[in-house]
Amino acid sequence: DLHIPIHTNAGNGMAAGTEIFIYDESARPLAQCIMNEITSITPDGINRRIAIDQGLAEINSTNATAIYIEVDFHDNPEIARWIVESTTMIGEHICKGICEYYEVQYRADEQPISSIEWIWYEDHRKWAARQNGKWVYDKWLFDPNYNAWYRIDKDG
Repeated sequence: DLHIPIHTNAGNGMAAGTEIFIYDESARPLAQCIMNEITSITPDGINRRIAIDQGLAEINSTNATAIYIEVDFHDNPEIARWIVESTTMIGEHICKGICEYYEVQYRADEQPISSIEWIWYEDHRKWAARQNGKWVYDKWLFDPNYNAWYRIDKDG
């Protein structure tokens, strides 16, 4: 449903601020939610613009709604350091903007994740999973013990 390439920008080494490019006006409300979140965490707090640009392949070559983000300027040493040190936070705030647009609650990693019981059936050579005492199929599960995501279908 969404295509969100995330880039950084370059200018003359003195520029700052985030830019978002969209294919047409229909994407502007989503882009604005994302821009508000990113601008709230950038050191300079500059929102350069949300602009239509139908010439970018990552915007015009997809059927999905495309929000092309250029998170600040990597040729400014101070901003570049912030970008490198803040990639997780930047991603989380992009996600918060998407959640705001779709009116769903953002859930941070810090919130508790229910335990998962993994079961290996040697005779059938397949995995099964139980979460909160219920069998789980065709759902992504995060296992904090291995810091990894898994998806189990009915075939294991």
